Amino acid sequence: MKPTHSGAAVILISLLALLGGCKSKAEKAYANCMSQMEKATNEATGANEAKTEAEKAFAQTAGTMVQAMGASVCQAVKSACDKDPEGAVCAAAISQYQ
Repeated sequence: MKPTHSGAAVILISLLALLGGCKSKAEKAYANCMSQMEKATNEATGANEAKTEAEKAFAQTAGTMVQAMGASVCQAVKSACDKDPEGAVCAAAISQYQ
């Protein structure tokens, strides 16, 4: 029996869902790190509370700088895990950002 288009779509979606769960712990830690950095940037710069144009401009400028520093930290996590997935630095990063 040939699968119908809708049957094939269900199979494809199921396969994609399974593959989506194949991210390594290091990749998940990197993604979580980036997410946490974005949230921390908004809190640290007051972006969520900015009311005036000056406050908004400051929050945007400071946010760009803080986000770049945060991205560097997250990239260092990823690099450490790429180089030595079983190493202490990678293990600590995974523990921190899981």
